[in-house]
Amino acid sequence: MLKNIAILIDADNVSHQKIDWIFDKIGTLGTITAKRIYGDFTKPHLSSWESAILKYAIEKKHQTSYSTGKNSSDLALAIDAIDLWHTGRHDAFCIISSDSDFIGLALRLRQGNIQVFGFGENKTIKEFTIACDEFFEIPSEQANDSITTKAIKEDKINQANTQSITKKKVDLKPDNKTQELSKPKNNPLTSEQLKKHTLLISAIKDSIDKNINKINGYSEFKKVTQYLNANYPTIKASDYGYAKWRSLLNQLDFFEIKTVNEVLCIRTRAPHIAPIKQSTPQIKYITKSLKHKIMLMIDKAPVKDKYGYTDLNYIEEQLKIMNINIEDYHCKDIKSFLRKVGCILKD
Repeated sequence: MLKNIAILIDADNVSHQKIDWIFDKIGTLGTITAKRIYGDFTKPHLSSWESAILKYAIEKKHQTSYSTGKNSSDLALAIDAIDLWHTGRHDAFCIISSDSDFIGLALRLRQGNIQVFGFGENKTIKEFTIACDEFFEIPSEQANDSITTKAIKEDKINQANTQSITKKKVDLKPDNKTQELSKPKNNPLTSEQLKKHTLLISAIKDSIDKNINKINGYSEFKKVTQYLNANYPTIKASDYGYAKWRSLLNQLDFFEIKTVNEVLCIRTRAPHIAPIKQSTPQIKYITKSLKHKIMLMIDKAPVKDKYGYTDLNYIEEQLKIMNINIEDYHCKDIKSFLRKVGCILKD
């Protein structure tokens, strides 16, 4: 059993009516040591959370929504999760939300050897359920409504059966729309559609990286698919409309499939980086003003030989102080530069 579980609740994307069921379920997983809820609690629809917050002593994290479409609560929840993880006091996180925005957070926490449990309604997208170690679907109905609901359901079933019998006598020709809806969705996703499934791409890359025995930089295709099936059992090629992994992978230009030494192999393509254009150095010209400065510096040199010549080492040091780079003037050495300036050199 886990020792320290942190619960993070997205108030906008889960109902307060399910909170008892959620806490009962988490209680079977381990000890709860942090409870936080996120949302703009100035909004009327979140006022219903107050009784649940008091009942379970949940720490309220108010986030004002300054603009439409920008969910600051999601960002605050993600930041707090990372901060709590870095304290080293929690070995599991429960993310209570039906939102898909927390897929990346779940994956990041799991990379840090932290268990992640997701809780969401049946509208939660598949990618988030897969990103968690375990996902619990919150019941759509409350226990205290079960008797009434059951009676209503039975009544509806009886009505439906009666209607279907009557319809069979009248509708000799099936409805086209019904046929279309009942048809399974087996159309393969396009390359662009596949690229949007980040969890799929990450799982494939991880399976390639985990294959240590590489052949000329390639991983053996068979071992990669075996690892993929064993470690990501919920991800199947058939879910994306493909009978085999090879057919799916051929659609993704992230990966390269090739036969190496008579063995089918695969590798992740290196990202294309545009070559850096080498800028042509700008050649500077020696102006009259520059000549004057250099001549003045040479004249004021403290040490000269008996013929009045100044040491070249001294001149080089002074040029550095003056931030004058002789290469900027297309000169290979100090002598060629001084000749351009007009100095007389001692042979």
